[in-house]
Amino acid sequence: KIRKESDDYLLAADSDDDTTNISRWEKKAYKKAWDKLHKVENIIWLPAKVKQNLRAFFASFIYYFVRQFLRSFVPFLMRKYNTDKYIDLLDKKLDMGVVTEYFNKYVYKYLLLFFCGIAFLISIWNMILFWIIG
Repeated sequence: KIRKESDDYLLAADSDDDTTNISRWEKKAYKKAWDKLHKVENIIWLPAKVKQNLRAFFASFIYYFVRQFLRSFVPFLMRKYNTDKYIDLLDKKLDMGVVTEYFNKYVYKYLLLFFCGIAFLISIWNMILFWIIG
């Protein structure tokens, strides 16, 4: 699953399609920047056209910054540090045999002892109640 997501991200970074998650994130960044820059409209001494252009300029700047970051810098880091090697290592370490062994060694054993102890205490209490009642 991690490898599939990594490969999908790299394919989306190379694609110019508007339906990828990366383009949705870029559009969200633009919209959020546009919404945050509403304070520019409160500047009294600037003409309305300049306010609009200023707001659009800064929102576009954020959009292109996020675009460069997501489409070139992150894939560059993924290729430079060879994340596929780490995904393979993680895949080997998260083998189900290892997880099962850990569960049996550290979780199952102590849960079994805990519930056996509770069952023992309940049975002792049950015997005491039957002696008192009977």
